[in-house]
Amino acid sequence: MNDTRVRRVLIIDDHPLLRKGLRQLADFSPEIEIVGEADSGEQGLAMARQLQPELVLLDLYMPGMKGLEVLKALKQLEPAPRVIMLTVSDAQEDAVAALRGGADGYLLKDMDPEELMNRICAIDEDGPVLSPKIAERLGDSVNTKIQRLVVIDDHPLLRKGLQQLAAFSQKIEIVGEADKGEQGLAMVRALRPDLVLLDLSMPGMTGLETLHALKRLEPAPKVVILTVSDAREDILAALRAGADGYLLKDTDPEDLLDQLHELTEGHFVMSPSITERLALALRSENTDQNEAGAIGLTEREREILIHISVGESNKVIARKLDIAEATVKVHVKHLLKKLGLKSRVEAAVWAVTHEQEI
Repeated sequence: MNDTRVRRVLIIDDHPLLRKGLRQLADFSPEIEIVGEADSGEQGLAMARQLQPELVLLDLYMPGMKGLEVLKALKQLEPAPRVIMLTVSDAQEDAVAALRGGADGYLLKDMDPEELMNRICAIDEDGPVLSPKIAERLGDSVNTKIQRLVVIDDHPLLRKGLQQLAAFSQKIEIVGEADKGEQGLAMVRALRPDLVLLDLSMPGMTGLETLHALKRLEPAPKVVILTVSDAREDILAALRAGADGYLLKDTDPEDLLDQLHELTEGHFVMSPSITERLALALRSENTDQNEAGAIGLTEREREILIHISVGESNKVIARKLDIAEATVKVHVKHLLKKLGLKSRVEAAVWAVTHEQEI
């Protein structure tokens, strides 16, 4: 039985010979099915709405609507397709602009046809698919996909400060701002960012209510609480609702940027004072339960708990232990249950405060 995953692809390019060449290449690939062609951005966007392709191959320079404009519009569709820019331009600024705009890859038209098709089919792998020349030119600036960030906070000066901070980063880009939870939730649905910075105290829909709603989205973005509150009940409520971090607004800007970079690499993040408060809270709430639970952890669960304590993601743990990511998820689920904890953040703090027991 053939279980090869077939991707439905739309081509948007004003060069008919290139479109014909891609069709011929697709005829030899069991993973690619060309479902439509367009010679302009406007036509391509209309076809994308109608056909709902999984992947769009998009030229950067076309008459009328430009490639970057089309990219932005495509990424606002529901569902949004993957988009690979296929262009003659090897300029670094073009590649960076496309990747910051949400492109899932940047390939050059002068690539070997077989290699080009291999790169297109590698779209599901980690990070953007890049031509070797582009990867070399970008260097370490795009080792992983640039993380698209939405800020939800009712303080305009803070939002402006975050914009200025993000301008110094090659790993994150702020793609949207909202001053209310309801507006922010709608923006996240439309833009599908990778990360959300969320205030706890806002008029209307509270930060905690917004967090619950964000975590029910598919796919759910990573959400970091950025707040003035260091109250124990706020910290626990946010982390138990699925927050991927908890940072205080009085954090030094440089440290805040470092924390956001940690988040893009799969780590959870917390202000140092928050870690201490959470440790005390967990110790007071779960002492008896946790002491009994620690004894019941398997050797593999203890090993994974140690990796969690240093902030490593499931993917990183799986790679280091040479096991499947799904297996790591199962072990994490079991150890959380045994320890009576609600999240991997709580597990990390528990591991730090009970180092002798593991």
